Amino acid sequence: MLFLSIIGLSCRARAGGALRRAAPAALAAALLTGWPPPVAEAAPAPGPAAPAVTARAEFSGAGVTLRTRLLQRAAWGRGLAVVTADDATAAPLDVVLGLEAEGALAGPVAVAGAWRELADPLGPGAGSTVFAETTRLRLKSGLYPGSLRGLQLTPAPGLAVMGFRRVAAAGSGAGPPTLGLLASLPPGAAPPLEVYAAVRAAAPQQVPPRWKLAAEPFPGGVLALAGARVALPVAGVDLWASANLSGGARAPLGGHARLAARGGLEIGELRALVAVAGREFRGLTGAAAAAPLAWGLQFRGAAGPRDWTLKYRVAASGEELAPELRPSAGAGEGTRKVSVAVTPVLHLGHWNLSATGELKTAAAGILPAAGARLYGRRGEVGVTWRTTGAGGSVRVRGALTAAPVTAAAGVTAARGAAVVDLGLRLRTPEFTLRADLDKLGKALPAGPSVTLTLTTHP
Repeated sequence: MLFLSIIGLSCRARAGGALRRAAPAALAAALLTGWPPPVAEAAPAPGPAAPAVTARAEFSGAGVTLRTRLLQRAAWGRGLAVVTADDATAAPLDVVLGLEAEGALAGPVAVAGAWRELADPLGPGAGSTVFAETTRLRLKSGLYPGSLRGLQLTPAPGLAVMGFRRVAAAGSGAGPPTLGLLASLPPGAAPPLEVYAAVRAAAPQQVPPRWKLAAEPFPGGVLALAGARVALPVAGVDLWASANLSGGARAPLGGHARLAARGGLEIGELRALVAVAGREFRGLTGAAAAAPLAWGLQFRGAAGPRDWTLKYRVAASGEELAPELRPSAGAGEGTRKVSVAVTPVLHLGHWNLSATGELKTAAAGILPAAGARLYGRRGEVGVTWRTTGAGGSVRVRGALTAAPVTAAAGVTAARGAAVVDLGLRLRTPEFTLRADLDKLGKALPAGPSVTLTLTTHP
């Protein structure tokens, strides 16, 4: 392409003088004779769009991994192909295909809505987005398709049939398939009432020796789940409610219910959550909840003039543990987590300066964290400090943008050691080229690693 462009430029340069000399005479002749006559020409039909191609090479102590992704977008939907060559795995070549069209989806998927919530019924916090998600499977079109494969058919508006399973990973077998049925009542309503059911069959859960689980292991066999979710805007407050049942040939009947709310105040937004689970209830993974009750509160707000803004967040959550399902130590107590974060933002012309301070409670006590970030169109500089139960860490990161190139560097120090990462990105209308050097200073085989990525823009 470059060679042809050079030829074209050379031809235009040589013929430019002759064209300039002949242009006045040709224009006068055209005006006198009326030639050429106007001809209506049909616009050429647009051809098929080229696929977006991403190629990535990863070099690390574990070996070399090559990944290639082709994503084709068309009027009918999307097509996906991801090819991975990894010399460090038992299967050196892996090919994943995906397809999404009107009424059908197949390939690498991620779960959303009730399927994501039922994987961990008491896990989402008050600020989670899972409550407002539509229950469905969505196609994962990234370079890393994950380990979940699924099929979803929509034979009629508001009705979907789906199945998904986790493929075999290194050192483990494939997960059991889950079959699901979903109906939105009435079809096309906003917000709808979702009614769903799922069934899966799995082997009994194996407990390693000398391990003690907080809940009874899954006894195996067929597990069925059924439930409903609804969104109810009431007097300016958004409510999300769900109720679920589980049971099977070897698993007794159990129940789960959840209520989440979001309301706006003059000084911010308040979210609240309460979820309960019976001792016998089991989620999509077959695991029982270790606690019968989970709750959460979150308050977010912002205030201040145009030149600066004060953002604040207060969150609290906890699980009330059942005495008969946990060790005897600390009987009658629950797990409570509280975090408080404040983030002032100053607008300095073309730059913004933000600082964050956070306090979080954990089993190790109160863990503080703080950070500052200066960012704008030309780049950013950030410093983050946080403590954990095993100590603290400091990270300094900077990026500089001089279009079309962006260079970035970061240093993370913890426990007397430092790890460095570097990045360089070139972005043009036709492609994006990125090079990353990570984990410098970390012993092999975990690091260092080099990643080269090329992405075309159709």
